Amino acid sequence: MTIHLSGRFRIFRADGREVRLASARAHGVLALLATEDRLTRPRLWIQDKLWSSSEPENGGNSLRQVLFLIRKAFGEDANVLETDRTVVRL
Repeated sequence: MTIHLSGRFRIFRADGREVRLASARAHGVLALLATEDRLTRPRLWIQDKLWSSSEPENGGNSLRQVLFLIRKAFGEDANVLETDRTVVRL
């Protein structure tokens, strides 16, 4: 996978096909992950960065929804995104 952070945000699979994300926050999650050395961020950290004005429960629900949208956009390559109760990683 290749993520272009300069200019228009774009993601390409290994075979060159572009991944289209329907949500700006989905772009944000992937950008936050891509800019970390280990490609891993704590769920609460991401939630704080993208949903800081929301109640924690609402922010958690929103993050789960965005993670679902990202997996859906990647289709058969959905395993590029790994999550557990505490972290999200590429």
